[in-house]
Amino acid sequence: TNHLLQQGLITKLLQLIRDFSSRLDLLVDQRRRQMAEMAATSGMNSMDTTVDAGGNNGKGVNMHIDFGCQQRQAAAELLFFIAYNFHWEISTELVPLIHLIRDLSNGDPQNAQLSPGLLPVNPHDVPSPYKHRDGTTDLQQQQHRDFMAYAGFGSQSSRQSQEEKNPFEWQKELVDQVWNSGGPQRLRCVSTLLMAVTVILDVPQSLLNRATSQSESHSDNHIAGLLTELHQVLFHEHWEYVPHIQGVLQAGFGLLLQATNNPATANPRLHATAAAHLVAVQPANVKTLSFVRFSVLPALHIPARVAKDPSAPSCDVSEFLLQVLTDWSSKYFELLLQHNPPISRKSWLNDAAESLSLQRQNQNQQLEFQRAQGIRQQHKAIPSSVDLLTRPDCMDDLLALSCDVCELGPNYASLFWSKQDATIVISEVEKLRHADNSLFSGYVDLLASLALDAPEKVHGYLCGEGPMRGSKN
Repeated sequence: TNHLLQQGLITKLLQLIRDFSSRLDLLVDQRRRQMAEMAATSGMNSMDTTVDAGGNNGKGVNMHIDFGCQQRQAAAELLFFIAYNFHWEISTELVPLIHLIRDLSNGDPQNAQLSPGLLPVNPHDVPSPYKHRDGTTDLQQQQHRDFMAYAGFGSQSSRQSQEEKNPFEWQKELVDQVWNSGGPQRLRCVSTLLMAVTVILDVPQSLLNRATSQSESHSDNHIAGLLTELHQVLFHEHWEYVPHIQGVLQAGFGLLLQATNNPATANPRLHATAAAHLVAVQPANVKTLSFVRFSVLPALHIPARVAKDPSAPSCDVSEFLLQVLTDWSSKYFELLLQHNPPISRKSWLNDAAESLSLQRQNQNQQLEFQRAQGIRQQHKAIPSSVDLLTRPDCMDDLLALSCDVCELGPNYASLFWSKQDATIVISEVEKLRHADNSLFSGYVDLLASLALDAPEKVHGYLCGEGPMRGSKN
């Protein structure tokens, strides 16, 4: 592949993914319109509920969508394997890859219906939990309303009966609606590209020189260039809609700094460059850990045995991707635990509630003073309770992600714990648990994840031979 890389293979693959994504957005929108038109013209009582409701044309659109998703994913996996083996140019290959992740995640803000990106599902845009009087599904009713509005007749709906659907029926409609939007397929592509960037930033790993095919480590000049270029891209460019994805890349930048900010191994110039950027890296202040746990991990965990043809020979790319994610989780866990561990959910909730209480007290004092002075002024309403959606990632989330990664299997648990000293980690977490007992369940889960790799160590801890010695438990 050396001659292909020298002829711009990476740049062409990046453009290919962009082209497929634009084409898929148009095809998904075309399928939605076809299904809405079929729902309106075929009669509400005789509509086909399958995805191929558009007849042969509908099946053709679905075939093109499936093909486009497969080819886009194949291109993303190819980029991952190239990143796993070869050095990348920073300004012409790595930075465009990060911009591609940003654009696929943000979508088109000017036309969110056509290109929504990876925006979360709107809680108001879900199937109705009630059955319709005429026996049609919620999806068919929505298709009919979409077509009537598209045809210029406005929204026409009638009051339906309030009989609830079977929960499994509602769940199936929700899954079909989300899957047909193309969001899960795009998420898998973005997650694969995130792992490609993670591999590139793993500077201790030796990679192949595409000109000589010789294994080489990263030079100091290359690492210094990485620090400078990525600091500009990751901390000075605004990712308005998906800051948690930007947080994953910023975490990789933090691990890059940790690997290079060592005066004993780096030359003075490189050490000074890393130290200058280190102040910009803070513990996760967005839901990065939650995004990795609930989105990236499921998107990558697609074993080969669930393929349509289990007998067909295939490479289980999922194992490669999950190994990289496990390595990243282990290193990031150690980084946060050693430098500035986040607070627990309980502590954050108490702090937020206390802040709201102080705000209400200050506002009441201002109102009393203004009434005494005869002043009338509008004041901003203070929420009556804490908004849980504003909660950042906490220590509970860090422990939960670590446990979920280890629970993928003994191999992943072994890889996770091979990157750090289990005795030190358990000791540090136990100190945090003694200070805040709300972390007890996460602490026990962490011991269980360690038991998948080294049950004798956990047995020793529980018998008082380790950091748990002297504790009441």
